[in-house]
Amino acid sequence: MAVAVAGALLASAPVASGQQSGVPEVSFSAPASVIEGRDIVVSLSLNVPAPGNVYALVRVEHVTAELSDTCNQYQALVHFWPDQNSKTVRIPTCADLDTDAETVTLRLASVSRGVPAPGQGAVTVTITEGSGPSATISVLPTSVAEGQSFTVTASLSHAVTSWVYVPLVITNTTAEASDYSTAGRITVRPNDTQSTVKIWTNRDNDADDEQFTVAVGTLQAGLRAPMPPLAETPQLCSLGFPT
Repeated sequence: MAVAVAGALLASAPVASGQQSGVPEVSFSAPASVIEGRDIVVSLSLNVPAPGNVYALVRVEHVTAELSDTCNQYQALVHFWPDQNSKTVRIPTCADLDTDAETVTLRLASVSRGVPAPGQGAVTVTITEGSGPSATISVLPTSVAEGQSFTVTASLSHAVTSWVYVPLVITNTTAEASDYSTAGRITVRPNDTQSTVKIWTNRDNDADDEQFTVAVGTLQAGLRAPMPPLAETPQLCSLGFPT
């Protein structure tokens, strides 16, 4: 998801007829777009230096976006020190697996010390999709005695706020399906980048070594295959007869 402020609008306080020059007025602006996972940088300015400590509250209204799309942040407090006339504040966005655009509205809710807020102070921001994480797996150890287990680890290139399911494809080379337990997928929790699952092996009377491979299956929408393709090579697992 990425965030874009429609039209790169600049919201500013209108000057009333007869208002004396030098009276503080606040305005703010934001960029037209920002890629998912990056911050929305909001710029605020006073037309004259702050007459003291001035506080401005920027509210984030979620239109089609969800609260998690802005990392659960719904407002930001900006502090102008005396004699300051410009400040910036960052509204974070969090990556997820959604593929549709989402919008938020930034609104200057209040300003302290009698500084008038803009009457037309809302800016709409569109959140557009960034590059989803890639998923890879690794297996340790690569050789065990029958009755022991392999640990399969799924790794994401970066965390997202969604649940991620990495499917596994197990293919027999010399092993049989009865030689090990099945593992269909690995579940990675929101905001994590790794998770594991164990594949247990079974004892039998076969005296020969047995092998199978573990690979990443068809990925869910929003995930991408690792690059280079070599990273997708199936992991070879060998079972030895226990001594």
